[in-house]
Amino acid sequence: MSAKDTLYLKIDQNIVVTDRRVTIGDVAKMECTDQAALRQIKQKKLYSFHAEDEKKKKNTLVVFSVLKVIELIHEDYPNLDISNEGESDFIVEYVKTPEKPVWMNRLKTVILCILIFFGASFTIMAFNRCFCKVLQTDHRNGIKRYHGVRNLLQYWTCSGNHCLFQSCGA
Repeated sequence: MSAKDTLYLKIDQNIVVTDRRVTIGDVAKMECTDQAALRQIKQKKLYSFHAEDEKKKKNTLVVFSVLKVIELIHEDYPNLDISNEGESDFIVEYVKTPEKPVWMNRLKTVILCILIFFGASFTIMAFNRCFCKVLQTDHRNGIKRYHGVRNLLQYWTCSGNHCLFQSCGA
């Protein structure tokens, strides 16, 4: 590492983590010309939340100063220039990852499948009852007949100025 290397450091004001072991890479965005040093700095431990924090129902908050981060970096790289581009103080919030039970997801899937099945069934029944009957006027006998969609699609003919739906021998 040369003496001219500069590490640019940007830390947001609020950081949410789900792992108890917090590294500098978890809380800061960094840029440096020395990529090997950057990888090592990102892996450096900043803080570890205790096991008791995981048992609490509330999230755990810890306040840090950027000076603490700079101090940790200078332990390994004393000649590195650090330029802080972000907040001077920041909050790290530990949130325990919620584990959803597998049976709950399966129950939701089964309910959704049943709902879709009955919805599709109702749609098919309503379509067959209401829309499949086509009114046909038989001009020869003067009576009206209902025919299904099959007859409508297979035996459509037009004559003159108006179209007739004619069935084959019905």
